Amino acid sequence: AAHGGDKLKNLKSLVMRGSVDITTSAMNQAIPSTFVTVIAGDKYNYEINNPFQPLKQVYDGSQTFSTLRGFSLPPITSLGFPLLTKIGVVGYAITPLTDAKKKRSGFRITTPEGYYTDFLIDEKTNQVKGYESSYDYDGRTITTSVVIDKCLMVDGVLVPEKYSQRFDLGQLTAYADFKSKVIL
Repeated sequence: AAHGGDKLKNLKSLVMRGSVDITTSAMNQAIPSTFVTVIAGDKYNYEINNPFQPLKQVYDGSQTFSTLRGFSLPPITSLGFPLLTKIGVVGYAITPLTDAKKKRSGFRITTPEGYYTDFLIDEKTNQVKGYESSYDYDGRTITTSVVIDKCLMVDGVLVPEKYSQRFDLGQLTAYADFKSKVIL
């Protein structure tokens, strides 16, 4: 409800474009890049453009295609913010997430394929302040976490506008600071 309620659940498409600074555990010099995310239903196109390691991933509703050889993310519509549109959909399990020791509360959404995202809630605003996901790819566990710094209300839906994301790929950790300039 804090992110738009029925308007979020009925979201048909989302386009985000902007800048992203990327660093890695092997190289802490920021690589200025641009990004484009286009989501339409369960299909999407995700691109990060820079001179060193551009990435393009496309999901056609049944298969994922990636320009990075030997690496592919699960469909991004199965992890993170896009999962919020699946609340109430049969097959998507929602369980409470409470951890008094870490002083965090929230909930987990698990997809029918077994992918999950733990959403952390700001108790003052009831908005998602971050999320964490983990999945297996070719026998290795990959984790990602997002901290949302700023949201923007677009057509009645509160969308992350500025956020930081960490990808732990086992031997390498990548960090990305996203700032959307266009959200449709």
